[in-house]
Amino acid sequence: MIYTRTLITTLAAAAVAALPAAAHDYWLMPEKFTPAAGEPLKVHLYYGDDFKPENERPFQKDRTPSFVLISATEARELSATTPDQQLPLAELTFAEAGTRLLALDRTAQNINLEPEQFNEYLRHEGLTDILAVRKKTKKLQTQGRERYSRNIKALVQTGDVRNDEIALRTLGKPIEIVPEQNPVNLQPGQSLGVRVFFEGKPLANRQIDALNTTGGKLVRLSARTDKEGRAGFRLDRPGPWIVRLVHMRACARDCRNIDWESFWSSLTFALADAPAQSARP
Repeated sequence: MIYTRTLITTLAAAAVAALPAAAHDYWLMPEKFTPAAGEPLKVHLYYGDDFKPENERPFQKDRTPSFVLISATEARELSATTPDQQLPLAELTFAEAGTRLLALDRTAQNINLEPEQFNEYLRHEGLTDILAVRKKTKKLQTQGRERYSRNIKALVQTGDVRNDEIALRTLGKPIEIVPEQNPVNLQPGQSLGVRVFFEGKPLANRQIDALNTTGGKLVRLSARTDKEGRAGFRLDRPGPWIVRLVHMRACARDCRNIDWESFWSSLTFALADAPAQSARP
């Protein structure tokens, strides 16, 4: 496997604050990534920056076109049975051992950002091509009028039955991060390869990050996808990880008052059966 160059950065808390408020990540956070069979499991939908929860969202029927649980024996659409405004997002129980994939989509929303805030957001996410277009068209001092949507996934492991095909499954979402190894099989110090797909095709030359906050210390690993949409990270710490990215393009449809479309994706999992991140922000 060919890995892109990986930049490893440890950030102090004081250096984290510059991300624009509108550019939050969303991620699925089970209270345990390795629940026992029959053990009730709460799943939270957090938002924040640098894998630090600022708050959490309840289940919102009008914002959630799909929320699916996939195992070796079923693909269950949870959005059909989850009560609106349920908090935490889900309460699940797995009767049998196995690997399970949770995938949630959130509908597109519009936002306007002030010029420098939008430009800083583009810099932070490595969206240098979008920044270059704004500069070339002399629009660096105009608002960023954006529509954003999200695909959010998490892997949960019960017992010793490892269903690698579940972890590596592509779901055909508009944007999607797909691991090339089942992360639950990895130990700290091993490498994880991922592929990014956008509208069914490999997404090249996009910044993608892997973050871990075990022990209260943030580690961010950054790479760019190659022409096959691949990137790789050496995950040298135990505990929960998030792999995440943002893709942006000029608005392609329904563009009244919108200049840009962004597509956010995240995948959470844990290494080495370490304790999960606290379930409370």
